[in-house]
Amino acid sequence: MLSEKKKRAVDLLFEHTEGEVAKKLKVSLETLVQWIEELEFREALNGQMKGHKRSTTRMLSLLYMECIRELGRIIHDKEDKTRHKVALDLLKAGGLLREGPLEERPEEESVDEIIARLTMEGEQEERARKEAEQEMSEE
Repeated sequence: MLSEKKKRAVDLLFEHTEGEVAKKLKVSLETLVQWIEELEFREALNGQMKGHKRSTTRMLSLLYMECIRELGRIIHDKEDKTRHKVALDLLKAGGLLREGPLEERPEEESVDEIIARLTMEGEQEERARKEAEQEMSEE
């Protein structure tokens, strides 16, 4: 069973350097290093690390969904001047559009064609959404 000081060290090591933790706990750096080398201490650190990884994964998932919603808003906002750049960046990130001169990638659409197609598809989706909303309000 870890002492309270060692338990505190486990927690602090996720926020501070070893030197800072040693100072906060008023122990020498050598003592802290010895603790870290102990099996029980390492197991506690590993357990804490797994908890941090799960929390981080959950937080990143929430941020990821928030980013997707925001990117969708930007792409469909006709007044937003950055929407074409955002659309292109997403295509590039997804591997759907490779960078380089157009003559080196004849099998792909040109950037202008992609933007035109995305704009047209977005407008069609918007019209379909409005029609569906109107039909639902008429019922």
